[in-house]
Amino acid sequence: IKKIQPNLMRNIMLRMKDYIKDYERLEIFVKTYIGRVEKKYSEAVSNYCFALIAFEKYDYDTVLKLLVTEKQIIRFPNEYFKLDAYRLVLKTLVETEQKEKIEVIINRFRVYLNDDYKNKALFDKHKRFIIYLNRLLTAIEKTDETALHDLKRSINNMKDTIDTKWLLQKVTEEMV
Repeated sequence: IKKIQPNLMRNIMLRMKDYIKDYERLEIFVKTYIGRVEKKYSEAVSNYCFALIAFEKYDYDTVLKLLVTEKQIIRFPNEYFKLDAYRLVLKTLVETEQKEKIEVIINRFRVYLNDDYKNKALFDKHKRFIIYLNRLLTAIEKTDETALHDLKRSINNMKDTIDTKWLLQKVTEEMV
């Protein structure tokens, strides 16, 4: 049995979830191949994969159960999983309108992004994601249509962040 590196499993899931909307097949894939991931990472990678699927199925409670313990993001094999998990939790909290929890996770995410500069460009994209997310939340709170239009223009023009598709979808949903 050939081992699968955690990053390979992550990359496969990220590609497959966008191209295969059959989430049952994705779940079968995870169950079939998770045993090939190194044992010390298999639970975290499994949680990550099933959280991705749960988010796509709008099963937000499951996302939070899989990724958050005691108000803390679970440990992952590397920064890529950790960054994805933070974003996935934030998107879930936005979708479920848990404003108080959003602020807590944003603050923790900021600390994490400021503490580690292994991949500055990647971390900068995530910092901008937080900036755009804060702008979105402020515009929603104030029902500020102009701010939403400005945010949409910024995201489209800059192309300097991550999860732009989701951000633009949320902005568009909030626009009247």
